[in-house]
Amino acid sequence: MNTTIEDAIRAWIVSSSGLQNVIWGKQSGPRPASPYISIDIESVIAVGQGWLDTEILSPGSPGADVTYYGRGQRIAVVVIQVFAETALGTDGAAAILNDIISKARLPSIKNALSVAGIGIASFSPIKTLGEILNTVVFEPRATVDVRIHLKSEVSEVGTRIGTVEITGTTSNGVINTTVDAATDYEIAAESGSLVVTGTDATITVS
Repeated sequence: MNTTIEDAIRAWIVSSSGLQNVIWGKQSGPRPASPYISIDIESVIAVGQGWLDTEILSPGSPGADVTYYGRGQRIAVVVIQVFAETALGTDGAAAILNDIISKARLPSIKNALSVAGIGIASFSPIKTLGEILNTVVFEPRATVDVRIHLKSEVSEVGTRIGTVEITGTTSNGVINTTVDAATDYEIAAESGSLVVTGTDATITVS
């Protein structure tokens, strides 16, 4: 989970709830005063095996002329919990969560989430909770689980073999070769002819 996704989720909840006191859970620090909202990422699931894309860099540089991208789809479960001052009316914990769910389909919010690579799949039923604070104060709470679709992407820069120059002769069935990146390779040769096929070159050795 990156900061772009985290910031987009928080912005959706802030604008939908009307509360500025929206925090990510499981962090060190004092407990905020009510009302406030806590967000947690409960789980992230990989969908399928993902795939690899290749981008040829032009112009590239020796040892860095191609970028590899590992991409895939993810499903994450976001837990939103409201800590309210009342259980009733529009300021109640369940009512605040209901606003967050209802406003998720508004174009402004849906588009902002989409720009961050987030698609909302489903919401669980809202659960109302509560806890006694300092043995005398009842704090109304409500929670909902949100399933969201995400894109995952990692990358690295690499190189590829463009041309190969054969140097020397076969010796005990091995051909010593050098490439334009000045790297030595060994290619095992069988009797007769050998065909080596690369990205941009085909070499036939007899």
